[in-house]
Amino acid sequence: MAEETQVLVRFTTRLPPELQVPATEVAVPASLKRYGLSQIINHLLALDPARPFDFIIDGELLRKSLQAHLLAHDISPELVVEVEYVPAVVPPEPKSALPQDDWVTAVAAVASGNSLASGAADGVVRLWSSLGDCVLDGGWDGQLLLWRTGQHVLDEAANGSTPDDAEDAAAAAGTRKKRKVAAAAAANGTAAAAAAPVQLEAVAALPGHVHCVSALSWTEGGTIYSGGWDHSVRRYDVESRTNTDTYNGSKAIYAVAAPAAADGSSSSSSSSSIVAFGGADRVLRIWDTRSVKGEGLAVKAYNAHEGWISSIAWRPGNAYQLATAGHDGAVKVWDVRRNPLPPVIHRVIQQHELGPGRLVVVGDVHGCLVELFQLLDAVKFDYAKDNLILVGDMCNKGPRSQEVIAVARLLSEGGAWAVIAVARLLSEGRAWAVRGNNDDLALATWWNLQQGIAPPLPKLSWVGQLLPEDVQFMMGLPFSVTVEGYNLIVVHGGLVPGVPLQQQQLVHLAALRDVLPQPDGSFIGLERAQEGSLPWAGFWQGPQHIIFGHDSVRRLQTTPHATGIDTGCPLGGQLTAVVLPPLRELQQRSRKLSAAQQHHNHQQQLLPLTLHDLEAVLVSIPSGSTYVADG
Repeated sequence: MAEETQVLVRFTTRLPPELQVPATEVAVPASLKRYGLSQIINHLLALDPARPFDFIIDGELLRKSLQAHLLAHDISPELVVEVEYVPAVVPPEPKSALPQDDWVTAVAAVASGNSLASGAADGVVRLWSSLGDCVLDGGWDGQLLLWRTGQHVLDEAANGSTPDDAEDAAAAAGTRKKRKVAAAAAANGTAAAAAAPVQLEAVAALPGHVHCVSALSWTEGGTIYSGGWDHSVRRYDVESRTNTDTYNGSKAIYAVAAPAAADGSSSSSSSSSIVAFGGADRVLRIWDTRSVKGEGLAVKAYNAHEGWISSIAWRPGNAYQLATAGHDGAVKVWDVRRNPLPPVIHRVIQQHELGPGRLVVVGDVHGCLVELFQLLDAVKFDYAKDNLILVGDMCNKGPRSQEVIAVARLLSEGGAWAVIAVARLLSEGRAWAVRGNNDDLALATWWNLQQGIAPPLPKLSWVGQLLPEDVQFMMGLPFSVTVEGYNLIVVHGGLVPGVPLQQQQLVHLAALRDVLPQPDGSFIGLERAQEGSLPWAGFWQGPQHIIFGHDSVRRLQTTPHATGIDTGCPLGGQLTAVVLPPLRELQQRSRKLSAAQQHHNHQQQLLPLTLHDLEAVLVSIPSGSTYVADG
């Protein structure tokens, strides 16, 4: 009997240390599949009970034997094969079944409630464990129906409803077939009623569709979107119960999704105006209902799948990223800003990269080029020795956005800007910047311009003047800059307290203002204030000190472990900088910074530092004008 072929593998993982196996080469049979490799990992980790794992080779899940996978991907079995293992997603266990008498064509509920309604091809809505206010359904009859819900409805069903009452209610709703409510509601009381479907008269019918309503989306706002086999996507205003806008296509619509408000509020003009949809033509479309006729393209199309699009979902709290699934078996993730992520999201400035001079961190410049150089003059910036970091939002609102970006690029490259006589401009490129929300918006507008779409706002018309190298510079802007030695992080928006930097959402790094404290001690990050929310900086406990911008309404913010320096320059306010001493001098004078560095060297928890510990000085200069009336 021939010896079985062996393959040398090295197991890697991004799981916590207790689930990491030694990084050594292991010879395993080439015939092993996922189950066999999982047994090896469980044995090496001595897991009890055993846990299932999935395995990834060159970015692709292992779904056959090692030998077959290597052959299929032209990987030499004579080399050491790196195999990453991740927790396997086990099949879901069915908890309960709610049988329906006909096809279920759409399901929707108010996000803030605790209700679920199913709409079927017979046009009947069945309400399950409802505690909310209102639910929505659509069926083959082309109707959209609003239904009242609540505990009182369940109580009524338990105390007074009968099967005959239910049939009368179904007939009143215009259904094709009559259904019966489970008799358990009357027999077992309120508890049984909460578990059984209840039929009610609709609060309102929303007209418009002439064929099957196949998809619904109802976020926390007062806007409903629907899609149908009549090739249309319709927008409804809940309060007035009217069809306010319609998109007519050429194929049946099977999936519709609108993003929830990014700040967690009950409404958001931007979020409720955007809807994604797809269907039989295999194209993902993003419809901005705010666009008026003649203003660019209201609907953007993306060739998405090789089969029909069956499902669309937006990333929670994010109005830019969404996922689609299709009949081709693929799930795809999209970023509709069209902005590629930078090569390095979290930039770390090593101590040896710093010049011998000071560190100067400048707030939101917003195109105020004159004020930028007035501020650098005010701090006596030494272009040959000092280090500079811009806190983001270099552009928009002020008069010279393109020039500011060009100067920032030249500073980062260490080039010369002859017009302003800085021939000795950071010959070693000791200047950095982070990406702000306005920088991101400018990039998205530039991408749209490449597709022939006009800028949506006059304040973005300058984007067309950007040089290719300016665009490349902006595309490479990280979302955070960590400065080693100073124990400092620079971001534009903020960080949600208690969440490690690598796990922060990019939208928070670029646009966070407030947090909503939760009973368990965690926080919900918000782009805009809402009832009960507070500035995030007041809750930040370190260990790094954070310097941020973005919040011009609050102007200068000084908390123990975070400092906000957006002081509203384009609004007629000030442009502000934090000036820190040279690192070597600071380390010699500051016992606390020296102790923090020792903790870092020994991989211990860093000590939180204040601006006083860093011997920082705040410097501001007044704006030369009020360039915009509000933020």
